[in-house]
Amino acid sequence: ETFGQSGALDYWAGRTGEDDPARIFFKLVVYELAVFSVSLYAIMTVLRLRGDEATELFLSGPVSRTRWAAAHLLFAVTVPVAMLVIAGLGLGLGSGDFAGGLALTTVILPGIWVMAGIAVAAFGLFRRAGAVVGWTALVLTIALEVAWEVGLVNDSLFMISPFAHVHYSTLASPGPGTLAGLTVVAAGLAAVGLYGLRRRDLTL
Repeated sequence: ETFGQSGALDYWAGRTGEDDPARIFFKLVVYELAVFSVSLYAIMTVLRLRGDEATELFLSGPVSRTRWAAAHLLFAVTVPVAMLVIAGLGLGLGSGDFAGGLALTTVILPGIWVMAGIAVAAFGLFRRAGAVVGWTALVLTIALEVAWEVGLVNDSLFMISPFAHVHYSTLASPGPGTLAGLTVVAAGLAAVGLYGLRRRDLTL
């Protein structure tokens, strides 16, 4: 079928601003893999804090606790950068458009940082329940994504997700202001989590 014969393809063409079905599918696959696999890594890295608490009880001072958590956060922030840069360079190598490949992958980073920030805030504020909050946040963003893609939720509701603002479709316009705003939100969430951790004792 062509776009003119398929309502589903016409729907996606309107969403993505693309006319080529192969290009639409390509952008969707890159986006989905980048968002969910890299977000999964970032949240898992942060939530390792809970598993490490039993071996970190010797950290008696609040500054030491903060540095311990910040080391995990550093990996949760920087490893996704490396992963998506490598992915973008790989796409550029295949297409000959390195700038386009990097733009397609790295624009998602602030959304991933927000998810990591939620996990840090949850761990710092809610202790054992932090893992539940972190994973629930990821599940909800996935559910919103799928529901929006099949038309079950409208654009306004989908905009709750940080990934709606760096989306592959015409819904998002991820300019410098949007990317900076998401980064500030992520940093704020991380700061809240580190502050919460600083003010509580490490408990098993």
